Amino acid sequence: MPIIGLNHNLCTRCLQCVKECPAFCFRHNEKLKIIQFENSNNSCILCGHCIACCPVEVINYAGMGEPTKLTNSSEMPTYDQLHSMFRQKRSIRHYKPEALSPEDLKKVTEAMKYGPTGSNIRDMKVTIISDSVKIRELSKGVVETLLKSPDTSDNYRQLLKYKQSIGLDPIFFKAPHVVIISSKENYDIVNATIATTYGMLAAHSLQLGTCWIGLAYMAFLANQELGEKTAQIEGKIWNVFTLGLPNIKFYRSPPRPPML
Repeated sequence: MPIIGLNHNLCTRCLQCVKECPAFCFRHNEKLKIIQFENSNNSCILCGHCIACCPVEVINYAGMGEPTKLTNSSEMPTYDQLHSMFRQKRSIRHYKPEALSPEDLKKVTEAMKYGPTGSNIRDMKVTIISDSVKIRELSKGVVETLLKSPDTSDNYRQLLKYKQSIGLDPIFFKAPHVVIISSKENYDIVNATIATTYGMLAAHSLQLGTCWIGLAYMAFLANQELGEKTAQIEGKIWNVFTLGLPNIKFYRSPPRPPML
């Protein structure tokens, strides 16, 4: 059980954990003058909010990794800075061939683990494929699956074949890395989409390029063998995106229709 209890000797009884816990696992025993943690019915959802909101760090836990100190609000990026970043983010379909450093790859995946999830389900795994031979094999498998699919239009079949005939990779654009998010949960599609968004924005902040590959997701969904044997991934594949150094420059953001 990751949340074990709390150190009563250091607890100030500020009641923050009692107030914040969504599963009501903490209660204030006024007679004993202590905060008690009770999880006999396994109601704790492992959100870690008790750890995050305790001002004196008295929550005892195991197997959850280490928490990090939050940045002072005055050091946070402003709305205008974030909005500028969102406008500049583009789907990259032209990459330089060189691989990224292990440090940059880790920064992208590190950002992904902080995405919110429904019911705090955190079964997702990230697989980064950097072998160009395997990426080409995956691309070929995706194309073959799409060509066989009755949902693929004749025009798109011709486009896929044409791109292959002139030496283009119509799926992964010859990116040096393909990132695949998978899990064994049946309802992780939204969780994976949020994690993907976090990773892509983190990559953009590092001046790296990404592109969400919906065609690959559709192919993996239709062809389970492609994920299991070619990508060697257990469980369901929920999202796929390319990652690398952009080989194209944008000078403005394209127009977008209003959402209100």
